[in-house]
Amino acid sequence: MSMMTQPSNAVLKAFEILELFRDQPYLTPSECAAQLNMPRTTAHRMLVTLRHAGMLEATPDGRYSMAMQMFELGSWAPQVKRLNDVATRHLLLLREMTGLVVHLAVRDRNSLLYLMKAHRTVDGLPTGIGRRGPLHATGLGKALLAAMPEEEARAIFEQTGRAFTPYTHRTWDSLSESLAEIRRTGFSFDIEERKMGVCCLATAIRDAEGTAIAALSVVGPANAYRDKLADFRAPLARAASAIAREFVRRPADVAS
Repeated sequence: MSMMTQPSNAVLKAFEILELFRDQPYLTPSECAAQLNMPRTTAHRMLVTLRHAGMLEATPDGRYSMAMQMFELGSWAPQVKRLNDVATRHLLLLREMTGLVVHLAVRDRNSLLYLMKAHRTVDGLPTGIGRRGPLHATGLGKALLAAMPEEEARAIFEQTGRAFTPYTHRTWDSLSESLAEIRRTGFSFDIEERKMGVCCLATAIRDAEGTAIAALSVVGPANAYRDKLADFRAPLARAASAIAREFVRRPADVAS
């Protein structure tokens, strides 16, 4: 019987370094070493190796940042590319129809990952392509949590459920009630749960088997839209259904 192949510690450490760049656009070898509790020489060698591999870029002052090749590789992940190919037009149409910011996101492990964003101007939202957000405190995230088995959703909440505003769900019982309502109506509301002054309406995008593969939302200032979000349910549902239909019809390996 052959022994199970063990993962390479060096490769795992390299990915730990890349993970640091999610929230910190520029890092020095010393900063990487301190955050990962490794020798500075080891961190520096890994950063240099990642730069030679095209994953990072070096600045004249000795800092490192993500290279465009990272974005290019990520955009070729099969489901990401397929969603981008079928959803772009519908996001732009929904933005024009509603005048609101439009997001498309997926669940990645215990967090929300934003894949697409359609907006006209700088909006001050803590969102953007490739950024992450909490599942329990966003309309998009709650739409995806509501589509999961309850025990799985609860486990995620127990690990990640911190409060962001006075309106964030602080207990599982409170969040569970919200998820039950989302299952009943098909729509998820976020009224200043992630960020004060911001409200959101979201719905899940489902494949042919009914599995939630992503979520779609419209976002606007709470002072103007908190009482109007329900008016956008029909266009949001139409856009989500159109994306789902095209996603199902489009072969997974099609080239564009």
